[in-house]
Amino acid sequence: MYCPRVTFTSKRYGRVVHYLLLLVSMIVPVVAIDAALADTQTHIEVFTTTDLPFVEHGEEDGQDRGINLQVYHLDGIQLVEAELSKNLSADPAQSEQILLQRIQDMDEKTNARMQRSANGIAKAMQYGIDRYPAIVFDSQSVIYGVTDLETAFEQYQSWVGRE
Repeated sequence: MYCPRVTFTSKRYGRVVHYLLLLVSMIVPVVAIDAALADTQTHIEVFTTTDLPFVEHGEEDGQDRGINLQVYHLDGIQLVEAELSKNLSADPAQSEQILLQRIQDMDEKTNARMQRSANGIAKAMQYGIDRYPAIVFDSQSVIYGVTDLETAFEQYQSWVGRE
């Protein structure tokens, strides 16, 4: 069955559809390449404490190499607890009230620090990490005893190169 309206619409918008298809065909490969690059990005998780500081050589270092870096200070909760417990009264009831007030007055930064520390502890348990400092690469490889990103990354690259 012949439908002149469909034919008219096809002719009228055919050029627009053609350009849209051309545009989509140029964009899709770019998106696919970006997705592939995101998959090849090295994911590094550092598990340490404040007395064993993690050394990162410049902020752009990780981004230049395609590194997604997460640093977890496993003693974050203990440090906040120590801060909250400072100068409490000998009277248990009064200490409880002071402590509750301090907890209510905690700022977002302190809450975030505790949350991040709790997440780090959970991740360390998930990976079976039994000591620190530890640096985990791509959720698979662990390097213990190193707090320097450059050294750890070189060791990891050397190990990956041997596989």
